[in-house]
Amino acid sequence: MTTYDAITQRLNRADVNLISLDEALQGFLNSGAYILGSQQDMNTGEHVIYGQITTDPPVLEWAPLIGDFLHDLRSSLDHIAWALTDKSLPPPDPRAWDRVSFPIVEKEPDWGSAVGRSLWGVDQKLHARFKAQQPFATGPTAPDREPLFILNRLWNIDKHRYSHLTDTFVGLTDVLPTSPVEMPAGWEMTLTVVSQRDPGPLEKNTVVELGRVLWEGDFIVSIPQMYMDPRLAFGITFDPGEPAFGAVVVPLLQEIQEAVGLVVTEFKPELTQVP
Repeated sequence: MTTYDAITQRLNRADVNLISLDEALQGFLNSGAYILGSQQDMNTGEHVIYGQITTDPPVLEWAPLIGDFLHDLRSSLDHIAWALTDKSLPPPDPRAWDRVSFPIVEKEPDWGSAVGRSLWGVDQKLHARFKAQQPFATGPTAPDREPLFILNRLWNIDKHRYSHLTDTFVGLTDVLPTSPVEMPAGWEMTLTVVSQRDPGPLEKNTVVELGRVLWEGDFIVSIPQMYMDPRLAFGITFDPGEPAFGAVVVPLLQEIQEAVGLVVTEFKPELTQVP
């Protein structure tokens, strides 16, 4: 087995954790913890769709899945640096082996010191390729928004400070009609989405208007909510501040996963040569 094979297994484990997280979110949504309802606004004729979460989301159960995912990806990067370090070189100091890691640097002036600290045993011919993966290189205008930078910060927080607890969000993406009755030829009924709530936080037991729809056509729908199929956006978000700035968890983790995968692919030719 090569180092590339070992790293691939770790990336696969990260994927399992991400799938488990997504399944847990959907399981919560389908568990009856969320109530949908509607009522007519007599002033406008529109039907108001509202939602309410009645059970606290199990964020303490979800946090370890996020932490394990982050650890698998960050350690995969560190394994690259360790695999490409020449073990026959004398270390510059007794603690140098402990500092071997994949550097993730926000500001280019700090790159030189990061190389001396983390890549001292890596062939200098490879340094430029490590540099090309840095946040200051991939996102010079906003390096703190780059996936690897966010990964490094989230991983450090999870490892040294606290688990990433999250907020739930709910939004209405669409409302589809279902045919109420078999209508006579030439008759029509249409359902128009008048407004819809963008995904946002929703606290337990708070009733929130998700959107409004309007039925129009050749006859009156007596129980309109029976013939509407609301489609929800449901998920969890990180804290609004640094480093994730309130991003939706699963899409951000997918972005980080893709970025790490590209780095591993970049060094694949070397990693397949290292046992």
